[in-house]
Amino acid sequence: MKPSISTHFENMQAPLTNVQWSWGAQRPDGKVILRAWQDRRRVIDGKTYRQLLNPDWQSNSAGFAERARHIELLRAGAPGYMVILTAVDTTARPRRIQTYNSTVVVPIGELVEIEGQIWGECLRPVPVEFLKNPA
Repeated sequence: MKPSISTHFENMQAPLTNVQWSWGAQRPDGKVILRAWQDRRRVIDGKTYRQLLNPDWQSNSAGFAERARHIELLRAGAPGYMVILTAVDTTARPRRIQTYNSTVVVPIGELVEIEGQIWGECLRPVPVEFLKNPA
């Protein structure tokens, strides 16, 4: 059985600031690990991206400001990774996590802004253990 998402972040040395509203965390070594939804995906010039920030989210989430800070850290050069989540119901607000991939993280490549939304490029997934012993 998989640990809760908050326990998973703790196991990656990136404890969430608040288990109710945090969408990601920064590790002591500076790496940023973000939650990203499986269905919020787009392909641009053959590259896959996941939505990391949408201005519409600001009105209904305490996690928005924290996510905006995490995006600024990524823009400043912090290494970033995504944990990919699947929603119970993609139309629900707020969403609930049905499942997530606990074995890999997806490194974030370039960030692109499209109509005020921030999208992170999905690089080749790496095992979660990579965060413990980077090669």
